[in-house]
Amino acid sequence: MPRKYKNRHRGKKKSTEINKVIKKKLSKYTNYVNKNSIFHKHVEKLELGVVILPQLFDGIECKIIESTCKMQGAHIINDRHDDLNFNHQVWRIEKTQNEWKEIYDKAISTMEAVDTVYWKQLQNANHVHPEVEFIKYQVQKNAPLPSIEPHVDNASVITMVAMLSDRSKNEYDGGISCFENYTQKEMSSVANPNNKNNIRRNNNNNINDIINNDDDNHNNELNKDDYGKREKNKIKFSIEELNMKSKKCREYKLNIGDAVFFRGELCEHWITPVSSGKRCILQIELCKYKKLSNVKFTLKQSSDIILEKYTNSNGYTDSFEIENGNYIIDINKNDINIGNIKINIS
Repeated sequence: MPRKYKNRHRGKKKSTEINKVIKKKLSKYTNYVNKNSIFHKHVEKLELGVVILPQLFDGIECKIIESTCKMQGAHIINDRHDDLNFNHQVWRIEKTQNEWKEIYDKAISTMEAVDTVYWKQLQNANHVHPEVEFIKYQVQKNAPLPSIEPHVDNASVITMVAMLSDRSKNEYDGGISCFENYTQKEMSSVANPNNKNNIRRNNNNNINDIINNDDDNHNNELNKDDYGKREKNKIKFSIEELNMKSKKCREYKLNIGDAVFFRGELCEHWITPVSSGKRCILQIELCKYKKLSNVKFTLKQSSDIILEKYTNSNGYTDSFEIENGNYIIDINKNDINIGNIKINIS
């Protein structure tokens, strides 16, 4: 009996020690963030603030991160929304993290610390997963200049972007990080669906076609004459909206190793065109899992329906057993077909 009690006590002590280590680690990064971070307020909303941490990563760490796209497990993706105009290459690199674990842990811990200091959102998000990307904006001959237009990051509680390229060594020029700084009233006054200038852009246009980038004063003035020539191409933003976004924004020329943090799902952000060289970044989004309840899964073999299952409030269905064979699973939500999956059980 004493031995049994002793083992139970030892387990409790071990658990307490682990919690102390976790708290100590977070405290270390929280102290670092408090001491070194710079908070740039939004004109209207605190949650749209932007946090800068200069020199979070040193030159060696940046080179290691830049090499992740060549590591086993990295793969090129193209998952940007069809309506989003961009020109860059993206590698998903979550599966490479064991190759740069210390740097990866440092990045995640810093993100958690930044959130603890400024927003306190992660503590209320039970299901969060990291989406880790290496992104390259590289100027190529006879191709549109690399950029990405104003957007938000879907479901990202907090986003970190770290600069891996050295502007001071002329590795790239342009590519300024921009974040919204206009009020809702200002945007609603120009975002009029009846405005004849508020026409849509097709996927062949680039934001370079609309914004005339001036790298000296960083106020991206709209070239109205150029815009008029392209009216038939159905530009996404109205003239007034683009002027508003370009003039009323917070702009940052990140240096190598600098990192910027923001509420990705809320704060609209974009990159001005990279005019020369290659601009590489590490981007990590701590995203909320979407739990979809009442999604209908219909298992079919040929035209025969084998079974139907619905997801519960946690996003799961009951388990089931099926025989070997070829099947199609139709997925529906509110009588709208989301898609289907072909599977082979053998």
